Amino acid sequence: MYVIEHSGVNGCRCKTCSKDSDCCPTLKKQPFPYKFDKHNRAVLRLQRVGKIYECGDLCSCGPDCVNRASQKPKEMPLCLFKTSNRGWGVKAVTNIPKGSFILEYVGELIGQAEANARAETAYLFDLNFDSRKDNRFFTIDAFKYGNLSRFVN
Repeated sequence: MYVIEHSGVNGCRCKTCSKDSDCCPTLKKQPFPYKFDKHNRAVLRLQRVGKIYECGDLCSCGPDCVNRASQKPKEMPLCLFKTSNRGWGVKAVTNIPKGSFILEYVGELIGQAEANARAETAYLFDLNFDSRKDNRFFTIDAFKYGNLSRFVN
């Protein structure tokens, strides 16, 4: 079993989170990632994003906070389809606005040795942002416990 330690943020005290507030990303010295578009949807406000720190259970803001994009129900209608020569894929049923959150990658959290052993029979997504710092390496394997995101290429 692998446990990812707490992010070190005790939760923000914002009532309205924004790039100008002392929100969770700011507390972790990261840029504020989201903004509302003209349809009141959370979209990325940055061209390049490293880590994204979203608000969580310890924060004062509510469930409608712009900084909770991955925690909201999937809004984009997607379709699983079989290609003629490349297996399964996912396509959008409607146009997706640039910067929109589509869906999260869901699966089993495993370490580097297990990921290497499963490499041929798995849907792997590496989470090794800080692997050089502490020699830990984590991967999400969506083979057994995944969702539609495992078919996105």
